[in-house]
Amino acid sequence: MATEPLLLHADKEFRAEVGIERERLLGFYEAGLYAYAGERERWASALRRVFDEDGNNPYFRWITGQETTP
Repeated sequence: MATEPLLLHADKEFRAEVGIERERLLGFYEAGLYAYAGERERWASALRRVFDEDGNNPYFRWITGQETTP
């Protein structure tokens, strides 16, 4: 179960940015669930979507074993 984070005193733009990052992170975790379930095609597709949106994310790169330094 996932709930929206409580953001006190946050403006509309910040809430939107947090929403985008939250959805991206949930997509990354979804890819992990596919990997654990052995669903290679769904894993690859979900991971590709995440990296298409934020391929330079150090956390995503580290978890997937990619180089994290330039």
